[in-house]
Amino acid sequence: MINDVMRFLWTQTLTFSVLCFVVLVLRPAIRKVLGVRAGYQLWLVLPCALVAQFLPAPPQEIFLATILNTETVFKQIQVNTIHDSFPLSSFLVGIWLFGLVATAVFFFLQHHFFIRKLGPLLPRNGYFVSETQITGPALVGLWHPIIVMPLRFERDFDDRERMLMLTHEQTHQLRHDPFFNLLCAILLGIWWFHPLAHFAASRFRYDQELACDAVVLSRFPQFKRIYADALLKVSGHFQAGIIHCHFPHQPLRKRIMEIFKSENSRSTRVFAQLISASLIALASYATWANNPKSDATTKIETASKAENAKFAYLLNTEIDFGGSTSAPRILLREGQLASIYLDEKGARWEVGFLVTSKTPGAESEKLSIKITAKKNQEEAVNATLNLGMNEQGGVRISDPEKHLQFNLRLSASKQTTKTGQAPKVGGDQAD
Repeated sequence: MINDVMRFLWTQTLTFSVLCFVVLVLRPAIRKVLGVRAGYQLWLVLPCALVAQFLPAPPQEIFLATILNTETVFKQIQVNTIHDSFPLSSFLVGIWLFGLVATAVFFFLQHHFFIRKLGPLLPRNGYFVSETQITGPALVGLWHPIIVMPLRFERDFDDRERMLMLTHEQTHQLRHDPFFNLLCAILLGIWWFHPLAHFAASRFRYDQELACDAVVLSRFPQFKRIYADALLKVSGHFQAGIIHCHFPHQPLRKRIMEIFKSENSRSTRVFAQLISASLIALASYATWANNPKSDATTKIETASKAENAKFAYLLNTEIDFGGSTSAPRILLREGQLASIYLDEKGARWEVGFLVTSKTPGAESEKLSIKITAKKNQEEAVNATLNLGMNEQGGVRISDPEKHLQFNLRLSASKQTTKTGQAPKVGGDQAD
C-alpha cells in the first residue's frame, strides 16, 4: 500500500512538473502575442490536465478464435507472495503527509488571522469598509465574497479611482477567482515540497491581477494614468490570505508598465480564447493518453483452432501492475491460451491465461486457471487458481528490490457460443 502511494506521488509529481514547465515557458509568448488575459487562461492547463488523466479509458475489444476441447489438467494453487517492506517509502510518505497537513494548517491560520485583522466592517454601497488600516482593496471570502476597502478609501481616493478599484474587485467576483485561488492552494498543499509549485503559484496570482487590470482598462481606456496612480497609493498595504483577491505589491513596476501597453482588439481576444482552449484540450488529451489506465493495449494469441466448441469461459479481471490498472474482460474456450500485453512506463507485461475444467458437465463446475506473467520477458508470476463458477480469486506478487508489483483479481463464468464462430468481448457486453 505504501509503495503504491509513493509510486503514485512520484508519477503525479513528474506530470505536475512537466505541466508547470510547459505553462511557464509558453506564458511569456502567449501574453506578448495574445494578451495578459490569455496568459491567465493558460493556467487552466494545470487542473484540467491533472484531472483528465483520471478519466476512464475507452473500452477494449478482444477477438478470439474458437478452440477445440483439450485435456483436463489439474494443479494445486501455487502462489508466492512477498509482503510489502520498504521502510524508506513509509518514511517519505509520512513526511509528505506531515507537510500536507502543516500547509493546510498554515493556510487556515493565515486566513483566520487575516479575517480577525479586518476588524468590524462598515457597509457601503456595494462594498464594505474596514475600520483598520492594515488592509487595502480586497475580495474576501469564498462562497459569498465581499469587497473590502481600507478605512481611508473615500478620503484618499477620488471618484474615478474608487470606480476603477471597485471595477477591479468586481471583476474578480464575476470570474469567481477565489475558487481558482482555492484550487491553487490545494495544489500547493499537495506539492508543498516542490519549488516550481511555489514559483508557479506566484506567477498565477500575478497573471490573475494583470487579467483584471486588462478588463478594467478595456472598459475605461482613458483612465490608464489614473488607474496607475491608484495602484501606487495602495501598494504599501500588505495582504494575507491565500484565497483572497487583492492588489499585490511585489511586481508593481512591471504591472504599471503592462497598464500602458495597447489593448488587444476584440478579434485578437476571441482568437486568444480559442488558442487557450486548444492548448488546454491538447494538454488534457496528452495526459489522458499517457495515463497507464488508457495506454494498456490488449492483444490475444491463440494456441489452436477448432470448429465445434459450444461453451466459453468469461474471465472478469482487474490487474494492478507497477501503479497502473487494467480491467479487460476475456472470453476464451477451454484449453485456449490468451495473452494480454500491458504497457507500464518503462516496462511491458505479458499476462497469459489458460482455462481447463476440473469437472466438465457438472452443475457446479470447477475450473483450473493457469496464470503466467512476464515483465520485460522475465517471468514474474506462475500460478494456478482452482475456482468455482462466479467465485473470486487472485494472485499477488510484491518484490521492492526488483521494483515488482503485480496484483490480479478475477472471477469466471460460463458462456454459450455459436458453433464455428469466435466469441467476442467488447466494453461491457459479450456476444
